[in-house]
Amino acid sequence: MIFEGLNSLRRNAIMTSIVLMSFGIVLLMLPQGYLTPLIEGAGSVMIIISIGMVFDFLNSNKSLINFIFLTCALALGIAGIAVLLFHDDVIFIMGALFGVILILEGLNGIFHSWVYARRSQREGWWVLIPLYVLMIASGLVIFLNPWWDEPDSFKQVIGVVVVLSSILSALRLIWVWPIRKD
Repeated sequence: MIFEGLNSLRRNAIMTSIVLMSFGIVLLMLPQGYLTPLIEGAGSVMIIISIGMVFDFLNSNKSLINFIFLTCALALGIAGIAVLLFHDDVIFIMGALFGVILILEGLNGIFHSWVYARRSQREGWWVLIPLYVLMIASGLVIFLNPWWDEPDSFKQVIGVVVVLSSILSALRLIWVWPIRKD
């Protein structure tokens, strides 16, 4: 049972690290002038995907799952319209979402560090606990957004914290993997 949990943790850590690292690097390297077209493009893509999902519903057999997909399509379309209408506030909403994600990932990391890294019998496994507490604190800072009023500076802060989060996920993967005793 513990090895199934470790394999699941390994896959999650690898995917989380890759996604967060790439997103953080994009946020850090993206010039301010490209931020608005990128947000408007994302809103347009959301609307196009929503329209495609509605057309799929019209051609479906109208079962329960198709109505659930229709509801998701309508929510995605409304979100896309909101992104297009309020594109100046999207970076702050994204910051709030990433703040919540970082808090949840930090809590998950503390749990997995305590359960799995402690059992891996590696020296210094406890280092992960304060690092994840720092991740929770950075998620709270991003969520509450006390200092950054400019979208560009806030984008940079989100990018740095997300890259650091991906590095921490990779460290967790290294520390959690058990040492074989022959």
